[in-house]
This record gives sequence, C-alpha cells and structure tokens, in this order.
Amino acid sequence: MRVVYVFLERPSEPVVQELGPAQIAAARRDLEATVAELAAGRFEVTDTPDWPLCRDCPARRRLCSNPAPPPGR
Repeated sequence: MRVVYVFLERPSEPVVQELGPAQIAAARRDLEATVAELAAGRFEVTDTPDWPLCRDCPARRRLCSNPAPPPGR
C-alpha cells in the first residue's frame, strides 16, 4: 500500500512510503493507541518545549506544565 503524507508547512513536498501488511498493522495499533490517549485527556508535555512548537497547542494554557513564552511572543 502506498501512503502519502502532505504537511501543511511544505505542501509541495509530499512524502511517499510503501507499507507492507505488518507495517500497516503496526501503524494502525500506534494510531489507535494515540487516539485513545487523547480521548482520555492525557497529553504528554514535550521534553524540549519551544515557542514554534507550542505556540498554537490547544492544551498550552490549561494543561501544560511548561513555562509561558517570553514576553512579546
């Protein structure tokens, strides 16, 4: 199966991968586990927070234990 990812930051540079049955099953398990964590309200805080990563995170103001961004950002 061919899978194509298009990232918003680089829409003209799609990433194409060929996945076999075992890789598809593993990807499905990983995705289902991630969705279950989000549905349960569990959000992991990154070990390396920075403003470009965190600035538009919906959990930043209410759930995040990382400090606020520097003034003016």
